Parts: sequence; C-alpha cells; structure tokens
Amino acid sequence: MPATINLIVQGALVLLVVGVGLQSRWDDLFHVLRQPRLFLSGIFAVNIIVPAVAVAIVFLLPIAPATRAGLVAMAIAPMAPFLPGKMIKGGAEVRFAVGLYVALIVAAIVVVPVSIWAVDQVTERQVSLPMGALAWFVLTTILLPLLAGIFTAHLLPNQAQKLATIATIASYVVILPVLVLLLVKTGGGIISLAGDGTLLAITVTVLAGLIVGHALGGPEPGNRMAMAQAAVTRHPGIAGLIISSNAIDRRAMLAVILFLLMSIVLSGLYAKWIARRSAATAGDIQGEVVG
Repeated sequence: MPATINLIVQGALVLLVVGVGLQSRWDDLFHVLRQPRLFLSGIFAVNIIVPAVAVAIVFLLPIAPATRAGLVAMAIAPMAPFLPGKMIKGGAEVRFAVGLYVALIVAAIVVVPVSIWAVDQVTERQVSLPMGALAWFVLTTILLPLLAGIFTAHLLPNQAQKLATIATIASYVVILPVLVLLLVKTGGGIISLAGDGTLLAITVTVLAGLIVGHALGGPEPGNRMAMAQAAVTRHPGIAGLIISSNAIDRRAMLAVILFLLMSIVLSGLYAKWIARRSAATAGDIQGEVVG
C-alpha cells in the first residue's frame, strides 16, 4: 500500500477510535480491570486460545512458510480499532466494550512479545518485536485517540453522540473504498490461498475463538457476544508491524487480509445466530406470559 494511502487509512482508524471515546466515560476505562475474572477470561480467549490453535493447525497443513508466518502474526495480534464499535453495536454495554478493549490492548504490549517468544520456541525461527515499538504504536493509534474522544465528550456532553456518529461515518467512508481497491488488487493471491489449507486453518482458528469467547463472556448475551468478537477480531496493523519488523515475505500480508475477511464474515454469521436465538427466547418467554 502506498505511503500516502497508508497514512490516510491510519488517520481514519484513529478517527474511528476517537468516535468510540466520544461514547465513553473515564470510568469505562477501568471497568474490566476491576473484574479479574473477566480480564483473565479475555486474556485466555484472545491471547492464548487463538494463537495456540493457529500455531497447531498451520503445522498440520501444507501451508507455505510466508503464508504461515502471516497467519500466525495475525493470530498473535489482538483487538482491531473497529472492535469496540462492533461490540457496542452487537448489544454489549459501552463500559464492557471499552473496558475490555483498553485492558487487553494495554496487556498486548507485554503479551504480544511473549507470544512471539513462545512461537519461536516451537518453530525455531528467530522472530521479534521490540516492546517499545509496540507500546508506541498502541499509544499513538489507540490510547491517545481514545482519551481524546473521552475528554471531548466530557467537555461537550450534549454534542458527543453526534460527533461520534460523524467520526464513525467519516472513518468508514475512507476505509471501505481502500479495502475494496485492496481486494481487487490482491484478490487473485488471496484466492490462491484456499487450496493449500490456509482458508481451513483460518476458519478453524476463528471458530475456536468464537466458541471460547462465547463460553467465557459471562451471562449477559451482549457481553458474551462481545467477548467472542474480541477473540477473533485481530489487529492487521500489529500483524503488519510483526511482519515488517522481521523482513518476512510480503506475501504474508495476503494471509493477514484473508484472516481479517474471514473473521468479519464468521463473526457476522455468529452475531446473526445470536440475534435469532435471542429473538426466539424472547418469543417463548412472551408466549408463556400470555399463556
């Protein structure tokens, strides 16, 4: 991706995070940290299960080394910028979505390098990601924009929701056309991954994340769905940082793009299943009351 377009996309993603901050309060940042069970459940679903399943399955299938590296890098990289908005739209409480996002993205500064080290022990490949580089990435693209949004909402509480809507729409107006162009440009390469087991590996990894996240998300349906989505919505920017920091073949990014697409598709199908299930449950309860 050309540097100018990449900069524009990064700006749009930052604006997306600002939009989430505009819907939040200061107290939301610490909601999940005050609940150790939820925090540890998030770590287990997002940072342990998904990478472990990905590493296990890529070595069972005849996947090319560069593609394998991209898939594992994506499995290690948690919490894409559009995740909090996605969780809130799916019915999660704002404090749960924001609190989980902040807790796990800050934890990623330590967890991601540790995960890379653990993968090194299994694969005998020397891969690294400086903790300082990752911390700076998280600070500038996630934490500062989020804090800026919360601060603006504190100053302009009556306008915050409208500003959040504008920021979100503006972000997607920029991101979606770029994503379409990227798919047109790389479509042939992505399709070629279906035959070597990459598509199967990604599908199994995403399904494992959805199942474990759903199981650990707690009794509230919206929060349970949010935990499942958190487990499978990986951060292509962090994956790209891992790939570029280790001079891995650029073809690895094809696996990153395919992983992103499959996580969107499968988590969308999961959300529809949850919605139908909730509607059916509500209908049964209403029928019992009327009866």
